[in-house]
Amino acid sequence: MTIAKTTVIAPREILHFSWEFLTSQEKSLLCSLHPATRSYSRLRLVASSAAIHHLLEPRPAPAPDEPTDKTRVARMAAALLRFNFNYGNLIRWLKGPYTYNHRDWTALQDCIKIVENVPPPPGWPKVNLPRAMKVLQQGCPLAGHYHCSFDSVLQRNLHPPSKDLQKEAKSVDKCLRKEEKLSYHILLPRFLFRFLFLLGLHLALFRILVAYKNDDPDPRLCVDPTSTVSKMDNGNVNAQITDPGAPGRHDENPPIYYGAAFMRQLVWLGSGINWGGIRACGLVGGASRCSKVIAGVFRRMFTATRSKAPN
Repeated sequence: MTIAKTTVIAPREILHFSWEFLTSQEKSLLCSLHPATRSYSRLRLVASSAAIHHLLEPRPAPAPDEPTDKTRVARMAAALLRFNFNYGNLIRWLKGPYTYNHRDWTALQDCIKIVENVPPPPGWPKVNLPRAMKVLQQGCPLAGHYHCSFDSVLQRNLHPPSKDLQKEAKSVDKCLRKEEKLSYHILLPRFLFRFLFLLGLHLALFRILVAYKNDDPDPRLCVDPTSTVSKMDNGNVNAQITDPGAPGRHDENPPIYYGAAFMRQLVWLGSGINWGGIRACGLVGGASRCSKVIAGVFRRMFTATRSKAPN
């Protein structure tokens, strides 16, 4: 079980559950003193009338130049409020592409039974397929305890974006929309971080890696759960993750064997490669000839795959 905890109770969480007991004058006073409270009161009005069932309908990927759908953002925030800011319940209600419930788990289990019979290469560990299946269904990590103070969340919210991020603002937006075609994002108004804190919200910084290679000119956008914004910042989740393969804590961070999956594929392909020819071409034809020999194996593999594909 994965648990994310906070060290203090967020005041806005108390406000949410006590709002109905406040008088109109008290609500008006709080709204005049705190902008986040004013935004919250407006969200309650939206949540009382918004038709959130539209969120369950298929959502087409946004076009490259299409602006953010603010109506959908408002509906998502209203739905989150109706679930008392329990984003886990919101995701379970959304179902479909937001979870993996739409997958054919029976067919996948049948495939895994076939793979289980393929032994790993000599010297390589056996893959823990039951844990891999559990991760696919429940997400990862499967266990863990993460703590964060409200002060750290506030500091991260106020932390200014890096100069590279500001300079590449248009590229950042482009990257986000490109990712949106591959996965479903949940966009929410920024002030809601104050209400999500009690349920273990950790804010991660956005970083942009400016590429310098000619073959990869686009900047890369990444989420940074490692860096801190101050000496007292304890919101960097990676610092709280145990080392890979720690005894008795594999659900938190299992053993990692880089290249194991790739090695199995190479062993499988090995039956179709003339290794003697490769050793010879290394002496006679150079790297160019070696690449042609290996490329030929992949061509035969893809040709066989296409020939077996149904019409």
